[in-house]
Amino acid sequence: MEFTFIIMEKIDNLDRQILEIISQNARIPFKDVAAECGVSRAAIHQRVQRLIDLGVIVGSGYHVNPKSLGYRTCTYVGIKLEKGSMYKAVVAELQKIPEIVECHFTTGPYTMLTKVYARDNEHLMDLLNNKMQEIPGVTATETLISLEQSIKKEIPIHADKYPMEWLNEYHLSGLLIGICTFLIIGLFHPVVVKAEYYWGTKCWWIFLILGIAGVAASLSTDNILVSSLLGVFAFSSFWTIKEVFEQEERVKKGWFPKNPKRTYKF
Repeated sequence: MEFTFIIMEKIDNLDRQILEIISQNARIPFKDVAAECGVSRAAIHQRVQRLIDLGVIVGSGYHVNPKSLGYRTCTYVGIKLEKGSMYKAVVAELQKIPEIVECHFTTGPYTMLTKVYARDNEHLMDLLNNKMQEIPGVTATETLISLEQSIKKEIPIHADKYPMEWLNEYHLSGLLIGICTFLIIGLFHPVVVKAEYYWGTKCWWIFLILGIAGVAASLSTDNILVSSLLGVFAFSSFWTIKEVFEQEERVKKGWFPKNPKRTYKF
């Protein structure tokens, strides 16, 4: 099975990484693509659908081995036309011949180059003499029989290495999330102390806004690692609202100093 691509300029590195993976194995599950790219499976599904809608991915299907169906002769036939303007009319006639699987309008000695599968030489001769050469406008054909297809591959899709690809490769994403969570929570502790010292509990709404912003950013981010850290930041902000009020109680008990420039109710 293969995907056929038209590569456009306005696709980002994640798109190219997805294309690179599925062009090598079109049957790979989206969850495996997501794991390799470090994003969610839903993000991969959305990206692939977007690439289809944009015309970057223009087709997919299974390859059938022609030899298994008895077509053992692969031939490239160069066609010369009486006039180049007859190209479209000739293409319409060639389209009616099922053994012709490709047709190209070319420069050089031929006007057109076709790829033809035949069961044997006799079948090929019949296609040439009784079908292709009988098309109005065709003046000459030249046959090149393929003895072996030595190379078949997709065009290279150059994607920069994912910045944190090594985290997935060495299964370090969980540890990094744990370390960053520890640092984020640790960072919020002195923030709570300073916020209560200068503004008291009336600053709680700032952390509410930060939490909502963190949730929105987490939901809109494809990268699982970044989305997770944004989620930690968001709920740490929500947790800080409670901590600000508890910090006031700690100040009230004398565990932390009062701000001499503020007026307290206790």
